[in-house]
Amino acid sequence: MEYHAEICYTREDLEQFQRFHRRYRKRGRYLLSCFCMALVVVFCVAEIGYLLIHDYGFYYQYLFWLMLAFVVIRSVVFSLRIRKAIDEGCKRLKSTSIVFREDGYEGRSENAEGRSDYSMFQTVYHWRGYYYFYRDKTNAMIVPEHSLTEGHPEAFSAFLSGRCGLKVVEIK
Repeated sequence: MEYHAEICYTREDLEQFQRFHRRYRKRGRYLLSCFCMALVVVFCVAEIGYLLIHDYGFYYQYLFWLMLAFVVIRSVVFSLRIRKAIDEGCKRLKSTSIVFREDGYEGRSENAEGRSDYSMFQTVYHWRGYYYFYRDKTNAMIVPEHSLTEGHPEAFSAFLSGRCGLKVVEIK
């Protein structure tokens, strides 16, 4: 049994990977950043109310607005960096052809070609129509379900876990 995947990565594929990686692979860091942002929002709302009620000098208002500007600018710069990285990734990742067999997989792209077994993958995640083959904590091979041209996409998880010996984690 073989599964063929013809992959042409798009911006949407890489953005989906970023969402998955933040939520499920870095869950502690993601929750911590959500908590910190909630604290910043609560602090800003409380500070605005406090400044409106009490008449403090220009100095306190200046510090508050300076801090708020810093948080906004940092958020914008961070999101622009992520977009730039995704755009560069789309340029680097050309169309790829992958054949999944029971004994390993074979990949071909414009620049390289290779064959390997499945032992290099720690875990395989299936989330929202994408398979993420993680080599370590940060590196993954992304296979969109819609790119599978031969074989039934519904049976791909069973093929990976049953015949290839990979543990596929299904995330709803």
